[in-house]
Amino acid sequence: MTTHPTPKACEVGSFQRTGPARWNPPAVGQHHRSRGDLFLAAADSGRRRSVAFGFRVTNSVLVAPPGGRHRRVVSARLGAGQQDWSWGAAVMVGISRGGVGVDYEKFLATEPVFTSSELVAFLADRRARPVEAARRLKELWLRAGRVVAVRPDLFAVVGEGRDPARFQPMSSLVATKMAPDAVLSHHAALDFWGISYSMWFDAVYSATDPVAPFVYGSMCYRGVRFPQRLINSGQQHFGVVNQSYADGTVRVTTIERTLVDILAEPDYGGSWDEIYQSLTRADSVDIALVADYCQARDGGSALRAKVGFFLDQHRELWGITPSDLNQFRPQDPGPAVHLDPAPLERTRFVKEWNLVVPAEVVERQWELVF
Repeated sequence: MTTHPTPKACEVGSFQRTGPARWNPPAVGQHHRSRGDLFLAAADSGRRRSVAFGFRVTNSVLVAPPGGRHRRVVSARLGAGQQDWSWGAAVMVGISRGGVGVDYEKFLATEPVFTSSELVAFLADRRARPVEAARRLKELWLRAGRVVAVRPDLFAVVGEGRDPARFQPMSSLVATKMAPDAVLSHHAALDFWGISYSMWFDAVYSATDPVAPFVYGSMCYRGVRFPQRLINSGQQHFGVVNQSYADGTVRVTTIERTLVDILAEPDYGGSWDEIYQSLTRADSVDIALVADYCQARDGGSALRAKVGFFLDQHRELWGITPSDLNQFRPQDPGPAVHLDPAPLERTRFVKEWNLVVPAEVVERQWELVF
């Protein structure tokens, strides 16, 4: 039987056969722990008594226990009917091909929402067969209620003491992992920055290849394809920042990009009442960044007119000067542009911006006091 170098920082518990067979793991907080591949100490004689637990032996290594004597340790996987075995206790971490403990808990702590490819990448320099190891870990974690599958290739770590059947992962973290280049955008970005006027149960994200809308728990995840101009120029993440959030990282559009994206695609921002009362909660707006993103996203005069009209309505709020507005004015007006693409009965034509605007927006009816 092949043996491996003795790990330097791994400690085993004891395997007892007096009465019902049981595994005594190391104390909580002592050396490495994991809820992934499990390692059990067998008798000194090397007999594989782990079968008493219904485990399937896959390989063996030698580990030095606290008493100094060597005991044979077998790598095993939970068998049928063993889903509840010792998940509440501290268990040993798996042994990598180099004989070093793999800290799976560290991965789960830093990746509250993760994809299969991210788990494989984590295991790539720690396990000989990372793809197979990742598959086994996901199966174990799912059976134990350690993680839930949001989608076939997307998983969320269940909080301590939470019921997996009712667990609702952070929608911002999930939306960021919906595609390799996904970013939280539109109304979801407003919500992330704390300026949304009302709570939505739609988590909107942008990506080069968004998946079809789907519901998990109480949230509906809706993807918006990046504008083709941004894809062609490789600027999908223009005006996107990484923010630490709930032990993870969220990619989210800035206030400036969010403003432009919503005016370009108001369906993903809510009603005009919702859009105006959310965006105007922003403390400030960098006009230069707004202009730069307009150019990067579209480059045409229609979008600039929509953005310019909105900024013109809020000159005093954000201290916007006439020179700021001039860079958004139509230089060669063509046919009038509609602020809202939906057919509306009551509209107004704003000549200065060559824009057809819903009457409620011109009148700002939500500000009226009855």
